[in-house]
Order: sequence, then structure tokens, then C-alpha cells
Amino acid sequence: MSNRKFVCNVCQQGFTRLYNLTRHQESVHQPGHKSIEKLFRCEQCSKQFTRNTYLKKHVQTQHTLTQKPEAGEDLEKKQETEPNPGSVPTLSTQIKQIQQELTMLKNQKANVLQVICVTSDDNYLDMLTQKIGNFEQAVEYLKDCALSDVSGDCRLIERIYLDTKSHQYGFSINGNRNQIVYYNEHQEQITEPRETFGKKIANNLQKTYLRGINHLITRNLTNRMNPNKFLEEYDMATWNDHIYHLSDSGYQKQLLNQLNIPCQ
Repeated sequence: MSNRKFVCNVCQQGFTRLYNLTRHQESVHQPGHKSIEKLFRCEQCSKQFTRNTYLKKHVQTQHTLTQKPEAGEDLEKKQETEPNPGSVPTLSTQIKQIQQELTMLKNQKANVLQVICVTSDDNYLDMLTQKIGNFEQAVEYLKDCALSDVSGDCRLIERIYLDTKSHQYGFSINGNRNQIVYYNEHQEQITEPRETFGKKIANNLQKTYLRGINHLITRNLTNRMNPNKFLEEYDMATWNDHIYHLSDSGYQKQLLNQLNIPCQ
């Protein structure tokens, strides 16, 4: 460890005695001294030195960390840290990408919604109410279908399973016309014999017509309307016969034949 505890504040040279430091300062750094031939000035702090080596040492020890980079070095660092404008998407480009992604999501959602499922528990009265937007109007529509035999069944099936935008059913028939392809409630594609599918649709129609006629009977009783008037208006016998005929396999085949089911 150095025992030079007296350091020159100009050139940082150390001395063991104060006398030696004072003599050094008077002989080396005193302005106007005869030994001073040339002064070297620090550009950072304006201190002056008699020797260039003193100046360099001063700069290295005092100003190395704060020294400004040269113009060329500064430009290189700027190029390294700043991203290339061509490689970074602009705000308008990012907005366009987001809009495209949103459009894709909307189309995917629309495609899912367009897949009309067919199940053995489809309640056509509820589905019809959702499409029309009014329960009583749905009942009136159901009544007309129930009193119109096969043509009424086809009209109701089309209203339930026909997509109004694509004009396609929620099911299709294969090339041999002996199997029906549709999607169940789990969005799974199902292929089953034509007869099985016809029975499924007929069973849904029966349950729907029964619910419709029960609603009409309850409504008339609640409103204390004349039962004879009810029979005259809605022809209960025809309605019940229609429900009965839907259990017949021949009637079910006729129903499928009259539906304009698209081929795959």
C-alpha cells in the first residue's frame, strides 16, 4: 500500500511529505513559472497540465466513463438499438391484422351457428317460437301445419331445419338415398338409415303437435270458452288423426320423399 498521502490536485502525483508536494506545485504548476513551456488543457473540465502524459492520465481516471462517443460510434449504437422501420409493423398494419383476425373469428362463429343440429328431443314449438319471436304466433303456425297433413309437416320441417341464408337443410342424403347425414347436439356428424331418421323426425312432430293441442285446450278452458266452439275452430279429430298417422312407417317414408333433401 502506498504511503504517499499528499497528492497533487492537478496531476494526481503523490508525495510522502507536504514539503515535497508544495515544491512540486510551485515548480511545475505555478502560473508564469519559467519551467512552464506549454499547458495542456482538459476539454472536459478545463484543468491545465504541463505534460501531455499528465493530461492523458487525468482523462483516463476522471472522464473515461462520461466521455462522449465519437460521431461514428454514436451512429453505430443508434443503428443497433433502433429497429429497422421495415421490420416493425406500423400502427395501421397492426390495426389491419387485428381486423382480419376479428373477421376470421366472426366467420368461424357464423359457420358454427349455421350447423343446425337434429336430435330425438327437438321441441319444434320452442324452436319455432325462437324463430318467429312470439309464442302465440308460433302456436297458430303449428295449428295450420297440424291440420294440413304431410304438406303441413314438410312446411314445419323446412321452417325449423332450413337455413334462410344458405337455403340448405341441416341434414343431407347420400348418393344412394338410403342414409341421412346430420349433426347431433355435440356437433358430431351422424350417418343413419333413412328409416331411422324418418322415425326420429316423426316422433318430434308428434310430441310438438301434442304440446300444441294441449296448449290450445288449456287456453280455451282458462278463458272459459265453449268446448264446442273449440272443436269447430281447430277440428280436434283431424289433429288427433294426424298425430296417429305419424307413427306409420309408410307415412314417414312419404314425408321424407316430399322433403327436398339435398344430396351430399
